[in-house]
Amino acid sequence: MICFYLITSKTLDVLERKKLALFNLLLIFLLLQNCREVSHLANDYPATQIEYSNPKVINLPLDSFSPPMVPYGQVLRGDTLKYMFYNHFNTSLYTYDFRNSVLIKKIVLDYEKGEKLPEINAFYYINSDSILLFPQYGDFFFICNDNGKIYGDRISFVDDDDQDKVESHWISSSFPVVKIGSKIYIKNAFGNIAYDTDPKRFLLIEYDLKTGASSFFIKHPPSVYDKNFDNTTFRHMVLAQKEPDKSLLYSFYFDPYIYVFDGDKSGVKSYRCAPENFEIPPALKADITSDDAWIRFQTTFSFSTLTYDPFKNTIIRVGLIPHTYDDIQAGSVDPEMPKKPKIYLFDKHYNLLGEISLNHESFYYFPSLFATEEGLWIQKVLDDENVMCFELIEYEI
Repeated sequence: MICFYLITSKTLDVLERKKLALFNLLLIFLLLQNCREVSHLANDYPATQIEYSNPKVINLPLDSFSPPMVPYGQVLRGDTLKYMFYNHFNTSLYTYDFRNSVLIKKIVLDYEKGEKLPEINAFYYINSDSILLFPQYGDFFFICNDNGKIYGDRISFVDDDDQDKVESHWISSSFPVVKIGSKIYIKNAFGNIAYDTDPKRFLLIEYDLKTGASSFFIKHPPSVYDKNFDNTTFRHMVLAQKEPDKSLLYSFYFDPYIYVFDGDKSGVKSYRCAPENFEIPPALKADITSDDAWIRFQTTFSFSTLTYDPFKNTIIRVGLIPHTYDDIQAGSVDPEMPKKPKIYLFDKHYNLLGEISLNHESFYYFPSLFATEEGLWIQKVLDDENVMCFELIEYEI
């Protein structure tokens, strides 16, 4: 956030006050100039409007330990559609019958190793005997069953000869664990851009649950090499799984392209999946502060969550409409507030079908977005902290 103070003192003489006034005016002028540098950027990139309705809302009841917004949740498809999340406040996994809004199981983790369990950040449910538990930091996971019993010792998902490539995994609903066959894929998050020429920086870890072998791959595209997006939100990558061919989709906040990995690390394909006229944001100044870089991100159109609708065979990409500098400077918008989302839809050939413009009067937690036969479900932010609310987006293409 940009912060500055207009220095005043009752003890200053008139001359000092005049100097101070000039200094304050100069500071404001410089900040405004910084704003004008990107004022030419489009606030929005409209596409053909896709009609939709919100015929249903589901409220999952929460206990007093559970926050209404969690960083990571998993949808389990089977005889009953289930929604599962981890509550770090009481080290428990909650499983809901989603359509009936009923908590059907609360799994309290049971760790008997005589030491404190590292803080768990995320999980991946494979079956009732194999739930992977990932700590917030480290290169390992635990395995528990659906009674919470943790088996044995930690399991490293990185080979000894790959240790120099590990940064820190960051698992969330926008960067979920993806499982294809016996292999899982985990984001390898770090601050800098991963250049082709750097032999130690990669964005994704592939770990084989059967063999225990790991490998690292995926770099940032060359289009970002000269943008000075290191250590900024622009650089982030999101993941999704495309069904039924089990390929891996990934994209970046700044980038008009979606990339498709189908098992061949040397043959990753790319497709432009962005509205017309969208371009990569301009480079940041070399000496830009982290606060100013955040303001630039918040006042620049960007992309976020990526997911796939197997029922309509569409690729869904969330676009984020930026705040304006005027609103931030006037104090009418908190620059820490998430940008408003819209939903772009693409067909199986990666052609843009149009957009779903969500109600701008409502607030949505857009990382929590998934598809069912009825349509898309997105978490809606309410004042009521006793429920986790999901709103149905029913659409036709």
